[in-house]
Amino acid sequence: MTEEDKRKYITYLSLRGELDSVEGRGTSLYMDGKRSDADHIASICVFNDRGDYMRDYVSGNQGQLDRLYFDKVHNR
Repeated sequence: MTEEDKRKYITYLSLRGELDSVEGRGTSLYMDGKRSDADHIASICVFNDRGDYMRDYVSGNQGQLDRLYFDKVHNR
């Protein structure tokens, strides 16, 4: 395993842990408009070299985090 592979794997584990925690508190996760899960989102964000993703946080009526969207950024 190269140093770059190790770095990516550590980044994946960190993001996956963060998203597992968020999802565990009842927040729905979405990627490109479709319902998704922590593993899928972390894998795409870290290991897919075809673009970057932007987070969009959506609050519920009580101010808590209700939905978290990951949308691909398209550079023009």
